[in-house]
Amino acid sequence: MTTVLLYMYDLSDGWCNNLGPLCPVKAVWHTSIVVYGKEYVFGNTGIKFHDPGKPQKIIELGETNVPMLDFKLYVKGLKYSAWAASSYNPFKHNCNHFTEHISEFLGVSSVPEEVFTAVDKLRESPFYSKVVDWITKNGQKEPKRVDL
Repeated sequence: MTTVLLYMYDLSDGWCNNLGPLCPVKAVWHTSIVVYGKEYVFGNTGIKFHDPGKPQKIIELGETNVPMLDFKLYVKGLKYSAWAASSYNPFKHNCNHFTEHISEFLGVSSVPEEVFTAVDKLRESPFYSKVVDWITKNGQKEPKRVDL
């Protein structure tokens, strides 16, 4: 059995939280899965993996008994199908949907609902465009990634 972790990075870098009650969410989450000593992510360049980074939040999703080789072959296959780089959509097919898909395959707990509802709640607020502009301008500092 191997532990599966959900790594959560705040794309707003604390900006949403600093707004206090003015902002309907405390963070806008980018998520990844850490298993077998590597962090697996999905973004506009497709599926990548690297040594685990330093997220703002870590959640243990459970233990998997999926063998490492089976997992790696499964993820490699996804790169050329439903999770190809060209399929990335920041709202409908993103890192959070990928981590949910992988957690289901590994047979562990689901990604917390707050990860998915944050953008919807933020979209309804007057701060939506400002937060998106801030994230776009400042970006998310992430570790170097390796292609599968």
